[in-house]
Amino acid sequence: RKEGLAGCVQGMSTSILRGLLGPGSQLVAYNEMKAAAAARGVDTAAVSTHIGCALGSAAVSTLCVSPVDVVRTRLYNQPVGSQWYASGVDAALQLARTEGPFAFYKGALSHYLRLGPHMVLVFGFLEQLKSFRARAVSRKCGS
Repeated sequence: RKEGLAGCVQGMSTSILRGLLGPGSQLVAYNEMKAAAAARGVDTAAVSTHIGCALGSAAVSTLCVSPVDVVRTRLYNQPVGSQWYASGVDAALQLARTEGPFAFYKGALSHYLRLGPHMVLVFGFLEQLKSFRARAVSRKCGS
């Protein structure tokens, strides 16, 4: 209430970037890993392949999103009207300068431990839905 509209939109552009990087990196990584597995002769219908690719996509997503999460947290925790950071880019530059590059991955392990199982379930359900659809289409075309 005290911060008004400025408090509501603080860090919004960083959140938009995070919203693009998260799912975008997950989907691309999963599909690329699955394609690479297929190229090596791995059974892409196997549950173990889905689990491995899902965990790999969670790792890629964590690597892509963690820096943005850390910067976003800094922006969110900045009091409205203060000049700690002029923008997300300024926050990232200050963070890199004062704490080093590994500061961008604070909390990355806990993020991965949450995201890994989530991606296994998401991509597991996705593969099941694709399988059901393929069977339904083949039955429809076969009859």
